[in-house]
Amino acid sequence: MIRDNESRRDFHMKRRIVLWAMAGLLVGCAWVAYAFATVPDIEQRSSANTVVQVLAYVTCPIIAVGLRFYWIPLVNAVTYALLGFARESIRRISN
Repeated sequence: MIRDNESRRDFHMKRRIVLWAMAGLLVGCAWVAYAFATVPDIEQRSSANTVVQVLAYVTCPIIAVGLRFYWIPLVNAVTYALLGFARESIRRISN
């Protein structure tokens, strides 16, 4: 019974980490789509542009590295999976 309960908790933890990775993939895809949809204008520095830039760096920190567009969703998914693993590990320890 204890073994069954433990494997169930492991399954749920892995499932939550996969959900974190999927969220990272979707966020990365959304930023790539946004980048293709909007043409960056270097001369235009508005407060809205700054807010979007800060939001992009917070939700997709891999942008700061300057990877090619096709790598951003994949690497962002890995980043979110690692963040999810850290959160789930802390959650498991605290319970």
